[in-house]
Amino acid sequence: MKNYLSLLLAWSASAVTAICLAASVGCQSPVHQADPPIVEAGLHAASSSTPDSTSTSTSASASGAQSAMVLPDEPLEYFFFVADGLPMELRSELRQAIAQLIARGKAGSTIHLIRTPDHAAIASFELGEGTVAQRMRQRALQKVLPEINAFLSDTSPVPEDFRCQLGLPRLLDSYWSLKQTPLLSRIILIGDPVYHDPENPIWSFRGGKYPSDATINASTSTLPMKRMGRQPLASDIPVVWIANDAFGVDQLHHDALTRFYTLLFAKSLGGQLSFFGRTVASAMQPSLDVGLATPDEFFPDGFPQMLRVPTVVEVPKPTDSPATPDNINPQAALESARRDPTQTAIAINWTSDDPLTDVDIRLSVKGQPGELNFTNMNTDFGRLLRDVRRPGSLSDANRDNWEVAVIKHDNMADLIFWLNLYEGQAPSAIKIILVHRGKESSQTAAFPPIQGDRALASLFRKMSPAWHGPVNLLANR
Repeated sequence: MKNYLSLLLAWSASAVTAICLAASVGCQSPVHQADPPIVEAGLHAASSSTPDSTSTSTSASASGAQSAMVLPDEPLEYFFFVADGLPMELRSELRQAIAQLIARGKAGSTIHLIRTPDHAAIASFELGEGTVAQRMRQRALQKVLPEINAFLSDTSPVPEDFRCQLGLPRLLDSYWSLKQTPLLSRIILIGDPVYHDPENPIWSFRGGKYPSDATINASTSTLPMKRMGRQPLASDIPVVWIANDAFGVDQLHHDALTRFYTLLFAKSLGGQLSFFGRTVASAMQPSLDVGLATPDEFFPDGFPQMLRVPTVVEVPKPTDSPATPDNINPQAALESARRDPTQTAIAINWTSDDPLTDVDIRLSVKGQPGELNFTNMNTDFGRLLRDVRRPGSLSDANRDNWEVAVIKHDNMADLIFWLNLYEGQAPSAIKIILVHRGKESSQTAAFPPIQGDRALASLFRKMSPAWHGPVNLLANR
């Protein structure tokens, strides 16, 4: 037993040092960093202060967020699905998380460690009662520690086709084959969300590709990770995905995959995809927010196929000039809508400390083609009179420089109105004016200090902070 404890203390300092030096958790070729054997990073803090394994004090060698990991205060059944070929710094962080669970986790908790993409069960063990020393004397734990250490210390090269892959199609089978207790489960996925299997290349998510909604449940779909009659996860099981926060070829691809996986768990696999995190510590919090809201729009009746995010071709914005040949200015359009109840006008203006801030109207009508915006200023249902590109004033004194849309459609329930932060990075305040059936109303909106996306997230606007909506234009009527 003395040999175990001395090795545990030695591991703590080197593991935390590796974590502090880590610059990212991206998926890349592993760089060898020698770690002492045994996987107990957190035990130094727990054993150096008191014999009681519930201590949460830390040592100088285990300082920082990792050594102060806050754990759930109830026993859980943990499932760590860990991709082979992860960077060493991320494996060191996982080593610390498992160690702190052993040192301070609630008695009765069960821990499963599964290597992917082949879903080999590396270890399964239950945390017993008592102090750290008493737990370490348990035969079951002593038996699995070498296997855990061997896996997390393995620096053997992993072929690029398999590196950091989670083998998500086998998730349900592995989960139900290992599930041992009635405790609430917590699933932690550590690997690349860009799915790839060289034996099934048509379903590879690489190169900007992602599945259509219909692939999730359509009977004709051959999507490898669809449920296909298997027992789903219970709806209250949180699923946390630890990955490089820049996964995907670009932001559009990232957003498309985030949306797909959120729908995949909500509509098929079960559980709650809580969030994509960057650190293992984020997955160990006592409580997890639901985080990723299920998209409101789901299109299960389309064709099950792989899609590719479009190549972005930036459309230059037009100059600030009226779009209509009759040169009707915004102020006149609003006054005309007040006099004529058959007309509807919507106007916006905004203020911001960033002089380049540009907020755009994006307006469509259910059942009608096209969206009214600066690239399409005339449609069958209305027209955009002016594309304003700089902050102005929220004053009602003069609206000649407001961005205004005039709509022929009278049913407000059919209007889908969005605001897009096209340019800028400082906080912005927006005023929205609606003139409908001769009556005027107004409301406000705001964007936080984020970078405008130049409308690149248009396809995934519900998941982008640079988009606000759909706006209920009748909110203050």
